[in-house]
Amino acid sequence: MNLLATLLLAGIAAPIVEEYIFRGLISQRLTKAYGARIGLIGSSLIFGLTHLLNGVFDFWSAVQLIIAGTLAIMS
Repeated sequence: MNLLATLLLAGIAAPIVEEYIFRGLISQRLTKAYGARIGLIGSSLIFGLTHLLNGVFDFWSAVQLIIAGTLAIMS
């Protein structure tokens, strides 16, 4: 049961909370204060920097962040 709970939290709950915080709160506030371009770029940079703090940053994690950021901007 612990594995199922972990999978649900890591695979469903965490991404929903991240989207709410970064695409909802941070992006909206930056957009309101500085415009759409700064809102999008700023929230994406904050999102990326937050994920850099996980302690693992090497070439492949940088590539993954760039790909994820590019896909997020395109969507």
